Amino acid sequence: MTVDNTSSVPVYQPGENWESLIESSDEILGYDLARDETADDLVGVPFAITRVQFRPGVIRDKVQQAYVSIECRVSDNLDVRLINTRRESSRLNKLAGLESLAFGPGSHVIFNDGSTGVYRQIVKYLYTKQYIALAPPVVEAGTYGECSFDKPPSQWAGFTHGDEYADDKGFVGYMADIRLYCPRGLRNSLYENDYTQTGKTRYLG
Repeated sequence: MTVDNTSSVPVYQPGENWESLIESSDEILGYDLARDETADDLVGVPFAITRVQFRPGVIRDKVQQAYVSIECRVSDNLDVRLINTRRESSRLNKLAGLESLAFGPGSHVIFNDGSTGVYRQIVKYLYTKQYIALAPPVVEAGTYGECSFDKPPSQWAGFTHGDEYADDKGFVGYMADIRLYCPRGLRNSLYENDYTQTGKTRYLG
C-alpha cells in the first residue's frame, strides 16, 4: 500500500502572516558561527557541547595541525548578573542586558579553536572518556606540541567512538557526538606567547 504523505502539507496562501507560516513549517537546525571577538559573547554563558569535528589547521614543523569545530546549544535560562560576574574575570565589559549578546537563550552556535586551551581540553575529554586512544607515553602538560592533547587526529593511536575521515588532501579528521555541559561557558586567559597572535587563549569554563 502506498501512503500519500503530501495530503497533510499545508498550501501556502499569498498574504498569510509570518507567524502562521512558520508555525506550520518544518524547521532546519542551523548553527550561528561565533568567530574572533564574537566568541566573547559565549564567555560566562552556560552551554552544552553536542558535537566536535576536527578540521585541517596550520602547518607547524611540516605537520598538518588541526583545529576543532564545536557545536553547542546555549542554555534556555540565562542570568545576566552571573554572566557579568564571569565576564569581569575575563576582562570584558558588563552587559546592559541579554539583548546585548549575539546569541540568545536556546541558540545553536559553532565556534572553532586550535589552541592550548579549548582544543587541548576537548582532546583530553575524548581521551578520558575513551573515545580515542593516544600514543604512549601520554604527556598531560607542557608548551604547545609537548602535550599529547595538542596532537592532530593523524597522530592519535586510534578511536573507539565517533568517525574518522580523510579529505582529498590527505588530512585525517575526526567527528563525534558528545554531551559536555559547560556551566560557565568560555573564559579568556590573556597573555602573550609564541602560539597566539592576539594574546588570548579561550578555555571551557
